[in-house]
Amino acid sequence: MVKIKWDEETIIKRLTSTATLMALILCFVVTGSALAAGDEETEATAEYSKGVKRCMSCHKEGKDLPAHEIFQTPMGISGDPAAPFAEGNRDCEACHGPSKSHLKRQKDGTRPSPAITFDDKTPIETQNDACLSCHDDASR
Repeated sequence: MVKIKWDEETIIKRLTSTATLMALILCFVVTGSALAAGDEETEATAEYSKGVKRCMSCHKEGKDLPAHEIFQTPMGISGDPAAPFAEGNRDCEACHGPSKSHLKRQKDGTRPSPAITFDDKTPIETQNDACLSCHDDASR
């Protein structure tokens, strides 16, 4: 068995190196955990588009998914301050939620759905919540 003689200076250097290494490892662990936690808590902020004109460029009469019929209902009256299409009421996104991402075509040519769709892809509770956010009294 070989005996190693450690002088005080060597011991201090080894301890300092070990402490520095441990501190770096701890920093990486803490920073990595904080970043991971931040990633879990932070979602992309949903944004609104610039209004009905953008929606109608794809959803007008004669297109695959027309939505122009909304303007023939009380919801489409822009003169009623409670209607979705009244000044400042977010137009289509008053019911469909912030859907700016729906405007951007993905690499595969498709588009993400609006925040809320009124079909079997969105839970009925979510659909009802969208309607009941305005239609919240017994007379409607």
